[in-house]
Amino acid sequence: MTDDEELPQTVIYLSTSALIWLFGVLVFLPLAEEIDPGRLSLLVSLMVFSACSFFLLRGFKGLGQVLEITSNIFTEKYALKKGQKNTRRTRRKMRTAVEVGALVVVYLFYFPLLSRFHPSISGVAFIIAGLWILWTLLKGVQGPESLSA
Repeated sequence: MTDDEELPQTVIYLSTSALIWLFGVLVFLPLAEEIDPGRLSLLVSLMVFSACSFFLLRGFKGLGQVLEITSNIFTEKYALKKGQKNTRRTRRKMRTAVEVGALVVVYLFYFPLLSRFHPSISGVAFIIAGLWILWTLLKGVQGPESLSA
C-alpha cells in the first residue's frame, strides 16, 4: 500500500474505532449497567474493547505518518508565530509533544473500558502509559541518537 492510500485508510480505521468507543461507552455500557450491573456490563465492555482495539491496531500502521503531518503543521505555526526558523530541534520537540498527546489520548480512550474489567488493570495501564510518556519525553529532549544504544 502506498503512502497516498495509507493515510485515508488510517483515518478510516481510527474514526471507526472512535465511533465504536463513543457508542460503546456512552450508550451500550450504561444500558448494560442498568440491565445487569455484573455480567452484562463486563461482556459489553469486553466486546467494545475488542472492537476498538481491532480498528485502533489496524490504524496504528499509518499513525506515524499522521503524527508527522500534525507535528509539521504545529512546527510551521509555531515558527511563524515566534518569527523563528523551522529547525530540526523545534520539529523534534513538536513531534515529541504530539506523540505524548497521542499516548494520553490512547490511555484515556481505554480507561473507561479497562476500569470495567477491574480497577487494578486500569492502574497498571496508567503506570505503563506514564513510563512510556516519560521515555518519549526523554527521547525527545535528548534526541533519538542518545537513547537508541
